[in-house]
Amino acid sequence: MEKEIRKAGAELISISEPYRWNDPAQKLLLNIIMSFAEFERSLITSRLSSGRKTKARQGGYAGGMTPIGYRAERGDKTLILDDEKATTVKRVFELKAIMPDASLEKIAGILNAQGHTTKEGKPFYPMQVKRILDRKAFYEGIYRYSGVEAEGQHKAIIARSTS
Repeated sequence: MEKEIRKAGAELISISEPYRWNDPAQKLLLNIIMSFAEFERSLITSRLSSGRKTKARQGGYAGGMTPIGYRAERGDKTLILDDEKATTVKRVFELKAIMPDASLEKIAGILNAQGHTTKEGKPFYPMQVKRILDRKAFYEGIYRYSGVEAEGQHKAIIARSTS
């Protein structure tokens, strides 16, 4: 922000600190303080990442949007199976097995014609079908996060493939 303020031809003046950019000693002090703030942000990021990886090694969900077929409830350590949407996930993999060469668009069309909907209750589009297919290992009960792979704490929706 400080650079943008200077680009605009203005000067940064703090009421609580005696910083003035035209004084070299004060400029040095402010740069030191900004470096410590950046260092603290990096430490926080590192700690959060380490915590997520530890959780992933234990097979726990590290956060983010839950895949269709599951839901997360505040305070729960594992994902909960959403039976209705789990049926939809199973159907996607059944259709792909029956018609291996079918396009994502065709599979989405079949799902829509059969009354299946997305997690939000909307019609399927090809990209949503792709996301389900791309998460096959997750739906088989395997959790992967940032290079970590573990037996997931979540219940598998589809049987593990032998390949």
